Formats: sequence, structure tokens, C-alpha cells
Amino acid sequence: LEGIRLPGIKELALGTFELGSFTLHQMSLESRDTLLSFSSAGGRFEGLRGTKGSEEEASVFEPDLEDLTLYLDEEMLDLRKNLYTVGFRNMEYSYTGRNLHVRDLLYRPREERDSFRLKNKYSYEIYEVTSTDLILEDFDLNAFLDNGEFLTKKMLIDSLRLEIFRDKSLPFNTQKKKLILNQKLAERNFPLHIGEIGFRDAYLKYVEQVEAGTPPLVVDFSDMDGKIENFTTLPEKQLPDNPLKINLSASLDQAIPMDVEIVMPYDSNRFTAKGHTEGTNDFSSLNKTVLPAIGLQFESGRLDGLTFNMWGNPWTLNGNLTLLYHNLDVALYKEHHKKRKTLSWAANVLLKKSNPKPNGRTVVSEIHTERVPYK
Repeated sequence: LEGIRLPGIKELALGTFELGSFTLHQMSLESRDTLLSFSSAGGRFEGLRGTKGSEEEASVFEPDLEDLTLYLDEEMLDLRKNLYTVGFRNMEYSYTGRNLHVRDLLYRPREERDSFRLKNKYSYEIYEVTSTDLILEDFDLNAFLDNGEFLTKKMLIDSLRLEIFRDKSLPFNTQKKKLILNQKLAERNFPLHIGEIGFRDAYLKYVEQVEAGTPPLVVDFSDMDGKIENFTTLPEKQLPDNPLKINLSASLDQAIPMDVEIVMPYDSNRFTAKGHTEGTNDFSSLNKTVLPAIGLQFESGRLDGLTFNMWGNPWTLNGNLTLLYHNLDVALYKEHHKKRKTLSWAANVLLKKSNPKPNGRTVVSEIHTERVPYK
């Protein structure tokens, strides 16, 4: 709305403007299938005013958004083709403060995992995301609505819950190239800049199905706090001295506190990562992850500390890792968790019971792995 003509009116203030509820459906003309559906519980505008455009057009008022606050109630969008629902409980945006607040954000599957498997012939992922509060500071809503530019000084996310399910029991698409994060942002598909993403009390769960019918690999990170700096596709922000930085602190498998730092320059394919654990912990807390993954279970042992330093690019990963521990004892299992006594005995003979060794020497492991781009 660029303006409205109201002859004889000298000043215009609409106060509160109510928005009613509605539902929209997009359908295929050929199959008559629903492609997407959108429902809105309504909302309201407050503080909308009109100002005179010019003396020549004294009866024409242009929208004045300076004091406008937008409130939206529950909004839900069903993406039928992609089997997902996205929505929120309510949203508030102030044009004066340029702050946007979204409550109870969600992005979740509409159907069970079998539906995704039937729709994919290659390995695929399923994502489920919720957050109690998402706040954008200094966010330009007009630039987003008019030009598709997502520009904000800071994004704050409270109580993020992210679950990723990856099905690797299907073949990989060898023609697909998966880029690492700084490569993806450097493609500059659309204008995006978030100066800083901060999150607290987050939870990440990763589930990987390697073979159908076998227990999946499960890794989770709880009590996660951290920030991501300079998340951007803008060329003027992708400077050599201003890389993408990720700093995280979390509890691995809800038991082992750890800190991680990742630095990804925009002018290079190279990246670095380093991290360490805090305190001492029982190795047995990792059994829910290592048993399905490699058929190994920790019978006893204490983790005294882990540190790693890595550097890599889209093709290789190198570095070193130091694992400090004592009183280590393991057992190897076949499928269906049947213990392999002979191999368990051999593994304990070959494995060192502690690091540092009794002579005081600390073993440092080297890391070298090749990355397969389509995986």
C-alpha cells in the first residue's frame, strides 16, 4: 500500500488494525493434490499512522511505519511435497526497535520415517527443530519482504532442540557434492548476514542408521551454549580477517563436558578445529554410542581428559588427539549384543590400560582421513 486518498482529512492514525484468521491451499491443476497449505490465526497492527505525501496532494496519506508494531498469532505452513510442517505460536515485530521475537518455533516432519524412505532412493536426512524463543536484533523486515534480504545484527535462540536422523542404509548419490559450511555461504545464493548467532540450553541429537534392522548410532549433546560469528553471504563481510567462527560448550552423551572452537575463513578452503573435555568421567557413559557403532563396550575405565587439534579442507582432515585415561577394560560384541570372549580378551591385551603409560610417556594419536564429497 503506497498511499490512500482521503479528501478533507488532515491527520490519520489507525490505532489498532485487526487481522482475521484464514487458510490457504495450493493445489496441482493436473492431479488435484494439495502442494502446500497455510493457516493463520490472525493478528493485529498497532501504531499505524498516515502522513501527507506532499502539499500538492493534501488528501493523499502515505503509510508511516515508525511507531508500528506487528503481532501475529499462530501460523502453520504444511509443505506436503517435502513432508514437513513449519510454524510458530506467535510473533512480534517493532519497527521502532527493529526487533523480531518468535515464540515456539517449529520445523518437524508431518509423517513417519517410512514415508521419507519411500520417497528417496538415495541416502537422506530428516530434521526436527523446535525453539521456545528466537529473537532477531536490528532486523530489517522491509528489506526481507521487499528484496528477500535477511540482514540482522544478532540472532538469539533459547532452548533449541535439533534432531537429525540420517539413513545411510540406502546408496549414496555419487553425483551430489556436499559443500562444507564456508563453501556453501561463499556461493551467495541470496543476501544473508547474521553478525552473531547466540544460543543457550540447546540440545542436539544425531541418529544414524547404517543398516536396516540394526540398532542405530546415537550421539547427543546437551546443555549446549555458544555462538556463531559472521554468518554471511555478503562479499563485503567475507573478509580475510573476519572468518566464520563457531564456539560451543556442551555435554557429550549427557555426561562429558566439552568445549569446541571451529574457524572457517571465507577466502580459503582450509579450516581449523580444536577442543577439549572437562573433568574426569566414566567411559561407560559412551556405551550407548560406541556399542551400536563398532560393537565395543567399556566395562571399566575413567576418562581423564581429551584434547584435539585438527585442520582440513573439503578433501582431507588432519590433526592430533590426546586421550588421557586409566583402568581401561573393554568387551567386544557380535550382532544382537552377544559377547565375543576371545576377541575381548585379545583387545584388552593389545590396548593400553592407561595413558600416560606407567613409564610416564603420553601417547598422542595422529589423525588423517579422506573426505568423500558425496557423503
